Amino acid sequence: AKFVTRRGFCLWPRPSSQDGRHCRFLVVQHWYKQWEAYVQGGDKDSGTFPGCINNADLFEDQVNWHLRKGLVEGEDYVLLPAAAWHYLVDWYGLEHGQPPIERKVVELPSVQKVEVYPVELLLARHSDMDTTHTAQFSRTDSVDLVLRTAREQFLVSPQEETRLWIKNAEGSFERLCNTRVTVLDAALKTGQVVIMETRNKDGTWPSAQPQAVNTALEEDENFQGQPGICGLTNLGNTCFMN
Repeated sequence: AKFVTRRGFCLWPRPSSQDGRHCRFLVVQHWYKQWEAYVQGGDKDSGTFPGCINNADLFEDQVNWHLRKGLVEGEDYVLLPAAAWHYLVDWYGLEHGQPPIERKVVELPSVQKVEVYPVELLLARHSDMDTTHTAQFSRTDSVDLVLRTAREQFLVSPQEETRLWIKNAEGSFERLCNTRVTVLDAALKTGQVVIMETRNKDGTWPSAQPQAVNTALEEDENFQGQPGICGLTNLGNTCFMN
């Protein structure tokens, strides 16, 4: 792929193992093509001047700035390395109010890719599961980052102990036992509800019956297995019931 500068052409690399932690920026295809024509033509007074970068066509709304579904690289957008993006913004500007569309280059099993569509989770508190807050995460982010994001979102004090649950499509709940795993390994998907539970001041958890709490806590402390999701066999049928 080529990146055009004001002085000509230079090659910019696809993601590689050396820059796997770097990011890429999305630019709408038609703006980029018009800019290429403007630079290649060399006529500063031509009608090909692209103006500021305007990625409006890539968004499905201009409130939450969610990307449209099904966008295709090379048809709807191009991916630029950070240095190229910052040059273009310095030269031409970005449409007022629009956020830059920055995406991670991530290492997935057997493939490295730009994560154009991160995982969007719906974060909620156990005390108000009907009110959710959307947060985006890379598939390579840890579940611990999800927990920390939820704690920040819901203004939990550092002294309070919390844990996470996921709500399955059929309405059941499973606890995320180990926060060291990645979002990918925990099989978290866009649109999934992740619930943060805060321990009561008396040491109990709102989701557990009093007689089940000690068993659950003991298992938490002794957990040595592979990171993943725990079932609810020790919590009875009253999880998240008022």
